[in-house]
Amino acid sequence: EEHSAAYYVISAAQEKEELQRQGDDLDANIRKAEKEIHALENTIKVMNARNSMYRTNFTKVDQSSEDLEEEKTLEEQRRAVMDKYKYKRRQVRDLQEDLDAMSRTYDNLAAEEGT
Repeated sequence: EEHSAAYYVISAAQEKEELQRQGDDLDANIRKAEKEIHALENTIKVMNARNSMYRTNFTKVDQSSEDLEEEKTLEEQRRAVMDKYKYKRRQVRDLQEDLDAMSRTYDNLAAEEGT
């Protein structure tokens, strides 16, 4: 079944709006992840300072110490958050490209509709 140009313009506008909403959601998630990363980095700095003080007080570091285990856990969490952040950034970039393509299509359809 053939659709009118108005149908395609409306469809493109709806898709553009949905992609924009998805992009906004991803941006919000990225901002939240960035705050979490910043907090984790600050925590790691504190842990590194504690570990440095611990090392100066003792010649041998116990490999099963709580601080060392906590640092390992925090480092793993930081890596996981960074991986998620990179994935979300990629998603945002892909969605932005889709949005740009849809916008160009919409503009072309609107221009054709006007002629």
